[in-house]
Amino acid sequence: MRFAQGLTLALTLLAVLASGCAQSGGPATTTPTGTTTTMPTTSTPTTTATSSGSGPEAIRLFFDFGGETKGSGDLSGWTAKADVPNDPNRPGSKVAWNVTACEAGYEDHVHIQYHPVHSACFYLDGRQDDGTVWISRAIPVAAGTSYVANVTVKAFGQESFNTVADIVLRLGQTGAATEADFATGIDARHASLRKPLDTANGWTTYSLDWETGRTPGGQLHLDVGISAIWETEMTRYVDAVQVLLIPE
Repeated sequence: MRFAQGLTLALTLLAVLASGCAQSGGPATTTPTGTTTTMPTTSTPTTTATSSGSGPEAIRLFFDFGGETKGSGDLSGWTAKADVPNDPNRPGSKVAWNVTACEAGYEDHVHIQYHPVHSACFYLDGRQDDGTVWISRAIPVAAGTSYVANVTVKAFGQESFNTVADIVLRLGQTGAATEADFATGIDARHASLRKPLDTANGWTTYSLDWETGRTPGGQLHLDVGISAIWETEMTRYVDAVQVLLIPE
């Protein structure tokens, strides 16, 4: 009888202890004072790249070269560059060129509300039938990630019986250094586009697509500009530069 009673008491005690652990959410430990404290349960988070954005995110950029009021245009983040010939009228000097954020934006030219009033304005003395000017900037990306890239720009042309200037556009692992870097083509390290600007009056959209492959340096380089075709001075306007990079 005593054995049965003892066995019953032992089983009851075990059941009570098991019930306490199951309801606590974690293991039971005994403190030095003899009380029972429940330790919180923990788990190690895991990261999974999904289309919802937990992996490398899509990158969307838009550049309009200025604010919404006159006089507020700028080229912040861009570097102006040129590959131009010598000026025979000024020995020892290159032909004149410059890039500014001028008050002649998309809205001004088409008389509709599109975005603020500024454009990137490219001036080039093309009387030597040569020369390219452009602006360049680095775009931070996730290192080691492949992207499907699309770049679009709007450029203002003046319809002519001949082509005065080309629009040039390039996205690559390195930035453009010379006019030759803008020859239309795609390879593992870059994509570039060169097209006539003066096929119509007004704004025309130009687009460049590229699969980047893995980006080893953690950044890409975007270059946008104009190149002289006809022997004349020229000013051309570029605006509404959009970049979309979707990780593969």
